[in-house]
Amino acid sequence: MSKGVLIKDKGLQYVTIAGICLMIFIVGFFSVKNIISSKGSVQAVSNIETKEKLDNKGLDFFLNVIMSSNSFMQVTYAEVCEDNAQKSLIRSALSYIFNSDRIQNYIASKLPSSDKDAVAGEDNEELDGPQIATPVYKTNTTPLLEEIKDAQGIDIPKDKILEDVIIIEEALKTAKTTKTNSRSISLADINKIKGELGYNSKQIVNEDKPYVLIYHTHATEVYLPIKDDNFHSKKKEFSVMKVGEIIANELNKKGHKIKQVQTYHDLPSYNKSYDRSLSTIRSEMKKEKNIKFLIDIHRDGIPSNAAYLSRSKKEAKVDINNKKAATFKFVIGSDCKNKTQLTKFAKYIMSISERMYPGLCKGLVIKPYGRYNLFISDYSMLLEVGSNLNTIEEANHTATLLADVLDVAIKNIIK
Repeated sequence: MSKGVLIKDKGLQYVTIAGICLMIFIVGFFSVKNIISSKGSVQAVSNIETKEKLDNKGLDFFLNVIMSSNSFMQVTYAEVCEDNAQKSLIRSALSYIFNSDRIQNYIASKLPSSDKDAVAGEDNEELDGPQIATPVYKTNTTPLLEEIKDAQGIDIPKDKILEDVIIIEEALKTAKTTKTNSRSISLADINKIKGELGYNSKQIVNEDKPYVLIYHTHATEVYLPIKDDNFHSKKKEFSVMKVGEIIANELNKKGHKIKQVQTYHDLPSYNKSYDRSLSTIRSEMKKEKNIKFLIDIHRDGIPSNAAYLSRSKKEAKVDINNKKAATFKFVIGSDCKNKTQLTKFAKYIMSISERMYPGLCKGLVIKPYGRYNLFISDYSMLLEVGSNLNTIEEANHTATLLADVLDVAIKNIIK
């Protein structure tokens, strides 16, 4: 009698395990089918590194068997262990495993991508819903690695190439300049710059209401001496938020009406940063229709083993008025339909910067993909102020100098 019950119980166990395996297979099958229909082919996924990490977790036999059969589940479980240590391991793992969006994002990140499908929602610039402005990355990469993914292996013909970016307008760059003094700029200089660029844009604003919005898609980006968490922290006094605060305060002193949004758009999910900052932009512009100028302030991320590390260190700072300042640059995504207007606007400000503070601006970077929410306005800016090679003092000094540059640039546009 007891023997029969035992056999029955074992049979139930086998049926249960078979049911779980079948469910996992079905979810995986349809996810892969959906991805393949748009991508074409699947690349093999290496899971050696993840397996080594998992083996050190002391998982029980059952979980090891299941996860060893599926690389997606291995990566998923590793992330669950790191981010949800206080939760039930099996419950957390299963909730991640059966999230269809995560499964498809993981598989998509392993597939070859093209410029056309690197950005979601490109067919309609004015969609009301969130739009992703960055490609999907592996789910278990760190923020700094997310930043430097842009510097790996994208082939771009012609022009000067810096990893995956095109730096244009070399005449405005003074990479060899390491020490300089500020210079004045006249109305004649401004008109000359506009004439050379063919830039005669004018924008009507109500100068009694905010017309410049400063925000931070990656607000946790910090400068030295903070090195923890791959140069990311909520310590505002060391972050790009502080840089934006200085720029806002200086511009307000000069008579402009500025609003800075101090929201951490890169928390809790780094990959959804641009979705959240887009929502912020639209919300602020809906509340204040007078906002015309959009400034997204970042800092660059340079990996310690980068082939271009030596060059980056040389170009990271410039001595202006006997004080070190972090250099800055503009970034524009190639998928912006208003790329021409954005490029002229950036060149206009770059030219003013070069006239006032030679060497401070290191150029304009055109990414081979993405929009970075710059399509919202022809007066949008994505500024990378320094990098993780710079100190917060150097970045703060640049903020003051940038405010001088933006003051001149904006005053000669608005009417």
